[in-house]
Amino acid sequence: MAQFKLNEGFTENDFVVDASVDEGTERHSIFELNIPDKLCLFRTADDTYTTLTLKDEHINALLEALSPIWHNEGDKLQIFAIFNDGEYYCQRLLSKFDFAKKQIVNRKYEFEQMSYEDATEVFKIAKAVCWVRREEQVASLERDLANVAETEYFGENQFAQRVRQRNEFLKMTDYRMLPDYDGEHQTEWQAYRAALRTIPKAEDQFEDRSAWLLYLSEMPFPIDPKRWKGIDEIKDLAYDLTNDSFWSTMTTIFSSAADEMLANQLLEMKSRQAQIDRFGKQIPREVDAIVTKYRLDAKMMDFDFSSYTVQE
Repeated sequence: MAQFKLNEGFTENDFVVDASVDEGTERHSIFELNIPDKLCLFRTADDTYTTLTLKDEHINALLEALSPIWHNEGDKLQIFAIFNDGEYYCQRLLSKFDFAKKQIVNRKYEFEQMSYEDATEVFKIAKAVCWVRREEQVASLERDLANVAETEYFGENQFAQRVRQRNEFLKMTDYRMLPDYDGEHQTEWQAYRAALRTIPKAEDQFEDRSAWLLYLSEMPFPIDPKRWKGIDEIKDLAYDLTNDSFWSTMTTIFSSAADEMLANQLLEMKSRQAQIDRFGKQIPREVDAIVTKYRLDAKMMDFDFSSYTVQE
């Protein structure tokens, strides 16, 4: 399952409603909405899927915006999907009073009386609601990351971990510095060990704590002279640790899944903040049109639409 890139948000290219299907191309959904489970699944432009969990206020806003033809008290929308071949699927729950049984009886059935153009409008409303939900999740993540960044022990623990890793490398190569050791590339090994002693960098060498945490999460190590000759891109170059190509993050050796996730999240947060600093918070024009048309801002009052400008 692909992770949604925080700095991108929804764009008009995320969904291709009118996509044609070539002969032999597999039929697939490009958007699915599951009302009972409060889930939506969408296919992005790079042909991967992302899921999003909605809250009650998002579900209610979406359903209130729909025409009663699609959803009403006695005939409720349950499942909705748009496909890449110009078709849609809709499952509803019909509730009727059974006079013989003297109780309400529910029956699920496929609803297909509306046109694809009508289904596309449902899709646009759902897409706008999903955009709001995603923005809320991003804001929540940013707050969490900011709290992590301000947690003193977290950064110090990360720093101490990198020091231990650095020291292990030094320990592994101590024998190469013995007076009677007669190995190859001694000058390069000395340069390698000297470079190791320059890392990790201290917090005061960065513009802010978040930048320092990002550095610690993906901190590069110098490539040792033994590995140097086994890497096609640099094996024919002089051993030069002023060249970034001679440094590697070595994530497969040192970074845990948590480290990598934190690094990615911090990087995405900084990228998103750079965009906000440059353009301000922006809402896609097509999403703004749906929000205005169906007064979604009045239905999702916890979201501050006023802090966004319409994307040009």
